[in-house]
Amino acid sequence: MSTKQQLQLSRVNIFIHFKAQGTIQDVDIKPGFAEGRYLQISPNGNQFTDEYLQVLQEIETQAILSQQQLTVVKSQITSKQRDTRMIQLTESELSSLPASTKVYEGVGKMFIQEDTSKVKKRLETERNTLEEDIKGLKKRQTYLETTYSNASDHMNKILNRSG
Repeated sequence: MSTKQQLQLSRVNIFIHFKAQGTIQDVDIKPGFAEGRYLQISPNGNQFTDEYLQVLQEIETQAILSQQQLTVVKSQITSKQRDTRMIQLTESELSSLPASTKVYEGVGKMFIQEDTSKVKKRLETERNTLEEDIKGLKKRQTYLETTYSNASDHMNKILNRSG
């Protein structure tokens, strides 16, 4: 017969499944909100100590920050990819125009006539900058995903030791 205990921190619910012998069978970490901290007693009578709760809260905070930053980074990547696509479309339209075509660039509320070659060069520079930004953001995304994964693993290890 297995039992199930729940430890609630400020933003994470931790479900601990115990085997009949009182050892931990499984740990599930799910997002959620709780009004406060609840000390749960495992089937073998051990209580989660304040040290465990403090460490869990620190790891939880790190995991939450990583997850929030990951959301921001993903939206930045999407935005920069959209801008890159717009530049590529503009470049393809410019390349299909005859060389003698007049090209105007918006500056505030007015338009200034520019050489096609200058506009192409500016677009290429912008595209290269965006591609470099995307590479950096993808590295940051990988780092944040690893940080979140490590925080979850640490929480599982701490909870497994407490049982």
